[in-house]
Amino acid sequence: MISSGSSVPGLRAGLTNQLTGGVAQIVPVSQFPNITDSNTAIDGTLQTTNVGDTNPGTLGVGGTVGVDQLALSTVNKPEVQISAPQATITTGIRILANNTTVRGLAIYGFGLSSNNGTHSNIEIDTGITGALIEKNIIGTTATSFTDPGSGTRSIGDNIRSVGGKNGTVQN
Repeated sequence: MISSGSSVPGLRAGLTNQLTGGVAQIVPVSQFPNITDSNTAIDGTLQTTNVGDTNPGTLGVGGTVGVDQLALSTVNKPEVQISAPQATITTGIRILANNTTVRGLAIYGFGLSSNNGTHSNIEIDTGITGALIEKNIIGTTATSFTDPGSGTRSIGDNIRSVGGKNGTVQN
């Protein structure tokens, strides 16, 4: 949990607000370790559960799309954002383990080039089964569905599956 400055169970009292505009911003200076343990979950929704909805609202307008009038839902604004300065880190989250979940994050800024191996915000590696990518905002910030800007936007792919099997990407 990242402190909002308010007293909540599980965090010691007196911590200062570590959020920026209601969002826990994680800006790595080097590549994160690969996820190598099966059944791992990176779950940004736990920040909301434990600290509260510090980034209230939804993104998108909902409605229907396409000739089949498929439902397009809105997305809750996440409380956790992972971003890198443009063209500094190749991969944001690299999944090398089965049954891994990535949920409730905004992630952008990763990759040095598109359609190129491990250059992505999230990568699912060859032969990995059961990856679940859900309730994320990928390629933009936690606060809006807009281009994060020429110096911070992702150059790599947003989600890249390099031979992953039986995975799910959903809202």
